[in-house]
Amino acid sequence: MDWSPKSYPFLHFEDFDPFEYGFSPRYEGQVCKVIETDADGYAKTTDLLDSDGWKQWLKSSEFIQSGKIDFSELPANGFTILCIPRVKDIQVPNGKLPSSYSDLPIGSDSKESFQEIIRAFHLPAHFSKVVERKQTSLISALRAYDFSGSPEELWMQTAVVNPDLEKRSKADRVPGFDNDPHTNSFAMASTYFQGHKHTFALVLGCSDKQIVTIEGLLDTFKDAVGHPLLMLGVYAELQLDRLDTMVTARYLSYETLMEQVETVALEKGKDRFSWGMIKKVRTTREVSRRVEEEVDETRRQLSKAQSLALGRLEPREGKPADKDMDETTDLFAERLSDIATRLGGLATKCRFTIEDISFTTDIIRSELSRQEAQSSAENSKFATGISLVAMIYLPLTTMATIFAMPIFQWSNDWRDWRYRPVDSGNTSSGSDPGGSADGTQPPVVSGYIWIYLAISIGLTFTTFFGFRLYMELRNHERGTPISLILTRVLFFGSIKHVSEKAKKDDEEKASQTSVVSSYYI
Repeated sequence: MDWSPKSYPFLHFEDFDPFEYGFSPRYEGQVCKVIETDADGYAKTTDLLDSDGWKQWLKSSEFIQSGKIDFSELPANGFTILCIPRVKDIQVPNGKLPSSYSDLPIGSDSKESFQEIIRAFHLPAHFSKVVERKQTSLISALRAYDFSGSPEELWMQTAVVNPDLEKRSKADRVPGFDNDPHTNSFAMASTYFQGHKHTFALVLGCSDKQIVTIEGLLDTFKDAVGHPLLMLGVYAELQLDRLDTMVTARYLSYETLMEQVETVALEKGKDRFSWGMIKKVRTTREVSRRVEEEVDETRRQLSKAQSLALGRLEPREGKPADKDMDETTDLFAERLSDIATRLGGLATKCRFTIEDISFTTDIIRSELSRQEAQSSAENSKFATGISLVAMIYLPLTTMATIFAMPIFQWSNDWRDWRYRPVDSGNTSSGSDPGGSADGTQPPVVSGYIWIYLAISIGLTFTTFFGFRLYMELRNHERGTPISLILTRVLFFGSIKHVSEKAKKDDEEKASQTSVVSSYYI
């Protein structure tokens, strides 16, 4: 169950089992840090470099005694926030596994100190479960617990963002932006002791930039210190900055992609677009869709937590009014409402981007279909040309084969180049191979050449116009007079039809190209 039980709403010893220790931070130089209230009410940061640093800070924090809180030493109207950076991805034989929130850059010699601090913070018992699940969630609960005869009301909150939301490829990186999807992801747990107005919090996977942001928020909005919605406001600010960066990066990636599509659309040639381009467009749309879902989920979770918290902070009968607390609550309500409005704007921006990408995908898909149809049409024309050539030569070769067959007894009636009869004697005899003026001349052509040509040409025209008649009958509607169809086929009507059809195809091709180019221009 993702809530803290009333009997003991804090982390147990077994809840520390998912955490692993001894990893290196993702970026060199990152260390664990503690942000706490100094004597003047400002945020003071302490670096926990090694085991001695952890022990020294524990020793200086007099309100922590063996994993318990000494309320007599606990400063009022304050905060203590432990920030743990993200670790490097885990190296495996087949590559790398992304690190988890439960992987900590804490040495084994600092493990006991870390667990003692977390037990003293009395963080929500379900925190380890939501950390393992790694899904965007925000849970806020109000509990009461008796600390050795001292009852205390506790505001307990957990917040986790999805660290695996974006996994960008090298081709999808946006210049000028941090393209590491894990950089701005974080998990947070906090417990607010209402009697002492002190907040304890643990932030996992945070970057140095986020730590600086937390320090700036605590120093700038001092009215929020000592308020039960302090960490809820910190979460909202960090998540808003994270989502704004992601949406901006997605929009810049979309603009870059559209420039590439426009460049390809203006290129000359038959195959301008490819399936690789449409795959890239669809990938960009899918990533933008996941970002939109993250924005919508954050807005829903924040709205739910805000309504529950503000409802419990409303003045009640019999409860003394706290004017400063009520004014600060109103400020929180205004700021959280403003953040919700900005999240709505980010979601709308994502939605418009997705719609534009979807429209572009349809355009590219249509262009690809047109290119394939055009290629098929050209292949069909080429095949038709080959068929026509074969149709012309088939009767000629058929008749030549028939005339060459020995089944006919054609007499040798040879003619010279002037078509004059030639003696069919033995032209190879005699002393003069070239023959004399009174001798025989070599044969030139058979006398049946005109019969062969007449039959072949007749069969060629019969075959061609028979084919045209068949095509006209098939393409025209039923009921068309056969005489009209014959008139179209006779003479050179078929040739005229072919030329007009080719001209029409060229005009349609030019029109389609201008339409696609004008869209991207």
